[in-house]
Amino acid sequence: MATPTPVGETFSKGFSGGSQAPEGEYRPADDKGPAQNVPKPQEPEGMNLETPEAFFKFIEYWNEQRNYALQTGDVKGYAHITSGAYTKELQAISYMKSVYEKGGWIIGGIRKIFYEKDSFEKVSGKDYEYSLLGRTAIPPTLIFDNERRTIRTEDFTEQINIVWSLGLSTLEPNG
Repeated sequence: MATPTPVGETFSKGFSGGSQAPEGEYRPADDKGPAQNVPKPQEPEGMNLETPEAFFKFIEYWNEQRNYALQTGDVKGYAHITSGAYTKELQAISYMKSVYEKGGWIIGGIRKIFYEKDSFEKVSGKDYEYSLLGRTAIPPTLIFDNERRTIRTEDFTEQINIVWSLGLSTLEPNG
């Protein structure tokens, strides 16, 4: 669970690692500033086909978009492929964007998705819809939030059941 800690003053954004990273050198966020030169996810070839392989490519791409948004505040790609039915994720997208717009940043929190490939199945009675059982794991996350003037720490794992609608190329929760 997140624990807000009042810090009193606005955070001063500098460069992670204490200096501007050379072009192309990735630096993760730290207490000095946000991540630098974060590689932008590229849509994998064959992701929009109706195959199990395409489904797994999409899940990985969706997660890469989330981690990119978390490190940069650029949520456009992530929001575009997240279903409007996934309200919890849409709230997270809005919050990420807000943190960066207000001069804050996020350290850590790079999510990993683990899924059971054997649980992949077509949703009965639904064209182009598939289900997969998985879980997400997110390591400790520090959020330097200037609007709320707090530092939040988070560390959690959650169980997910994913429904993928091929025609929409979005990801949403099931249940």
